[in-house]
Amino acid sequence: MESVSVSTELLYSHRGHSDRFKSDYNVDFWREVRRRWLVFGVLLSVTAAVLAPAAGAPGGVLHSEYLRYVPLTYIYYCSGRHCRRAGGACGGGGGGARLLLLCVLHAHVIAPALTVLAARAAGGGADHTLVRGAVLCMSGGCGWVSLALRPAPPAPALCAALYLASLLAGPATTLLICGRATIPPLGGILSTVLISTTPFLLGSLRQQEPNNNTTTTKLSALLLLYMDCCERLREAEGSMYVGDVLVTLALVVWWVCSSALCCWAYGRCGAVPAARAALLAVCAVPSCPDTGWISSAACSPRGLSRLPAVFIAPAQALLLAAVVDDGDER
Repeated sequence: MESVSVSTELLYSHRGHSDRFKSDYNVDFWREVRRRWLVFGVLLSVTAAVLAPAAGAPGGVLHSEYLRYVPLTYIYYCSGRHCRRAGGACGGGGGGARLLLLCVLHAHVIAPALTVLAARAAGGGADHTLVRGAVLCMSGGCGWVSLALRPAPPAPALCAALYLASLLAGPATTLLICGRATIPPLGGILSTVLISTTPFLLGSLRQQEPNNNTTTTKLSALLLLYMDCCERLREAEGSMYVGDVLVTLALVVWWVCSSALCCWAYGRCGAVPAARAALLAVCAVPSCPDTGWISSAACSPRGLSRLPAVFIAPAQALLLAAVVDDGDER
């Protein structure tokens, strides 16, 4: 009878001294940078605004009061082309009326309520003027941000519904926190409608199929983000005290995290399809609008009340840039 001998030999990979502390995971850094370039673009836009706010503010070198209409027009025009590609169903998509109502409810009711909850938790650490400014700027929707990231339906319908709801929610909010309601000027409403709907309709009438690559629209959004940050920094000049900045930063971090968590919960509990939860978060981004008609009622005077807008715009843009996959062609 033949005997069989079995031996076990342990093999170890040889590593040099310089490779001893390296990870076994091979991460292509430049590939990740190219994939998440929008995140770095947001950081660069905010950095440029901090270093040179005068250049991008109205009346500066770039004359943003006129230049901003160029990227705005292009974003709405591209969204109209995507709407035509979808067969004109600008209000289509999963979720229907429930998605529309939940988006409006989140942007105009839940988002301000989260801000008030955070301010009450802070106790006397938050100035009342700062809290009023936070409530006003952390509600509503920003059409150009939403359509630059998600130009296809049903995003245009959600943005339109959010703007129409803001015409009622804005006066109601000022009535609650200031004791008197302020009505938005008719000229501002007409200007917003013309600037957004005219290029959108022109794009929807275009016969040529749109390009799925949304890089150009995202670059346009980065330019608008830079100009908006410059304008908010100029408006908040003289109010950059360390204590107020820290309180504002805490409010913004709380709001961004809690708002994103709410949108995730909507999909998990079945309030909207899980695939539409990210769309809701994109469309319900706060607009941080020019609140000149609100400031006229001495409700939110310029200065300290504009400090939350300095942080919320780049913080929310950074979150959306991290969430949105640049390879997504929806």
